[in-house]
Amino acid sequence: MRIVFALLILTTSLLAGCGNKGPLYLPQQSSAQTSQ
Repeated sequence: MRIVFALLILTTSLLAGCGNKGPLYLPQQSSAQTSQ
């Protein structure tokens, strides 16, 4: 059951990264842009 859960998280993170690059990548990129 844990494998299914891990797969779900993996696919959702991949979809979020490829699709809109929103929730997962925003905090890191925004902080990097403000420092620059």
